[in-house]
Amino acid sequence: MSRTDLNVPFDEREDVKRLGGRWDPEKKTWFIPEGIASAPFKKWIPFRNFRASYWFIAQTIGICWKCKEDTLFTSILLPEGHETLEADEDESDEDKPNSDALQTYWLVQKKPAFIFYIDDIPREVLSQL
Repeated sequence: MSRTDLNVPFDEREDVKRLGGRWDPEKKTWFIPEGIASAPFKKWIPFRNFRASYWFIAQTIGICWKCKEDTLFTSILLPEGHETLEADEDESDEDKPNSDALQTYWLVQKKPAFIFYIDDIPREVLSQL
């Protein structure tokens, strides 16, 4: 399992440090090192359901289904080996009181994939586009 980057406001950095989080001066971000439980960091873990070391912007012209005009379609192409966040519905945290959270894990995908519907693009991703 690799490290998990965090989204930590400046005034909460000492809390993250106390829990075992580390600062990456190169990427200028806090992260959970490998081997440390992520549960105490839950409020700082940004929700993302895929990750990849690189991606491509893919564009093509097509006919819009609604207006029937030529339209530029844009998507993100994730390479072979990207990872998707999966939930294991068979292994919920039933042992823990007040926990209905599912166990999640990163699954390596063997084939490339397109992302068409995008709700939110994290700031660090936008800065690279």
